Parts: sequence; C-alpha cells; structure tokens
Amino acid sequence: MSIIKNRKWLYDGVSELTQENLYRLFNNELPYIRLKGFFSTQECDQCIKVAESFTFGEYDNVEPVIERIGCTVFEYERSKPDGYFAKSRQEIDVRDTIFFNSINPLEKLIKMVAKVSEQTTSIAKNASGETYYAGLIRKIEKGTELHIDYSPAEQKGWEVCDVLNQLAWNLYLQLGAPCTGETIIYDRVWELDDEQYRYGSYGFEEAVVDGCNYVKLVPEKGELILFNTRNYHKVLPSEGKRMTVASAIGELPNGNILFWS
Repeated sequence: MSIIKNRKWLYDGVSELTQENLYRLFNNELPYIRLKGFFSTQECDQCIKVAESFTFGEYDNVEPVIERIGCTVFEYERSKPDGYFAKSRQEIDVRDTIFFNSINPLEKLIKMVAKVSEQTTSIAKNASGETYYAGLIRKIEKGTELHIDYSPAEQKGWEVCDVLNQLAWNLYLQLGAPCTGETIIYDRVWELDDEQYRYGSYGFEEAVVDGCNYVKLVPEKGELILFNTRNYHKVLPSEGKRMTVASAIGELPNGNILFWS
C-alpha cells in the first residue's frame, strides 16, 4: 500500500470493524476498513468452484468489460424498477446456490454490521416488500474507469437514494498476479459540479482528481475491504483471474442500514 502525504482524511485506514470505525467510514473520516481472513482459502475456493459452473453476464455499455453474476440498480436506473426486481428474484436463487455449501459472506457481514452499529441492518426492500439484490459476484480483470457509487446522485426515485452515506464491501475470492488489480481510492468526494467531468455510462475524467491524495490497496485472498464510495475510485487491470463478492451499504436518516447491489 502506498499513501501520498498531506491527506485530508482524519485517520489512517484500520483493520477492525468497530462502531467507531464504521461511523468514521460512513462520515469519510478514514479511507478504508480491511478485514483480513474474512474467508479462508478453502471457503474462497469452494465459492469459486461453484460460481464458475454458472454463466457470468456482462454489464451493457460498460468499458472495460466487467463480468458478473447478479443484477444492479445501475443497470436499471433509467428504466422501470419492475425489470430489476424480476431479475433480482432469479439472481438471488443463483447467489444462494453458490454460497449453499460455505459461509454466506453477505449474511456474515450483515450480522457483524448490525452488532457493531446497534442499528436495524437488512437487505433493502421496495415499497411493495420486494427484495433488492445484494452480493454481486464479479470478475473485474481489465480494470474500471474512475467513478463513484452514490445512490442519492445516481438512482433518484429508488428507495436506496434516501441514504445519507454509502459504502461498498468487496470480498476477494481470487486474485491475479501480485501487484496487479489494485484498488485506488481518492480523498475526493463527488459534488454536483463534478458532473461536467462525467463521460460514458459511468466514468469520470481523471482531471476531477488531479492533485488529490489517494490510497492504493493491494488486496489479499480472503480479505474483505470496506470504503466510502462517494469517494472517487478505480480498479487497475489484473494479470490473471480475479473474482470478488460485493455490494453497497447505506446509512438512512433514521439510522437503519441497508445492503443492496
């Protein structure tokens, strides 16, 4: 990990999920929480084996190509939610099959967050009680554009756009060659004026982070990393196969915490 000096974050990244650390991350006071050994090598390999027996789809109009099992609000944000929830029902069955013979990382993390936050913590639902999908299984092997993930800015009209603060978690099941596929998180949050830098389906021009401090994270197999996704971030290309499990985590005004993808 390399860190540029003169950061604006108030604290260094941490390696323990506590109430204080969780809310410091929600408030963007620290760059990340790293939970090493969240999954054992055997648990990772079991999930990889089952996941590879299913077909990974690709996001539409996303470059570089990202393969995934699951569905996201991002893919349906400009269409009617009915399609998302219909797809969610199908993909939840696939996800649960993949984790059937191992620990379910989504359920494990929800319980941990509920315990430390002392808040109601659950997978998001719509007004009709339909469940959002959570727990994407992704192959990000060619990297990503510089981007944010922040529902109040990007998913207006969906229940999840009501969150005040938003995080992501990534569990690293499989990694490519050493020192490839790193995640870079900038100490720079999205603001409305930044829309002038947006291009394509989700990316932002690099000029938006010119001169900004950042952290570069080299994940370890079985490690889970959380960070605030209103911060600009990107994944660098990986040499070899790379598979993760991920979802968003949002803090509502009433204190409740939601998970979704």
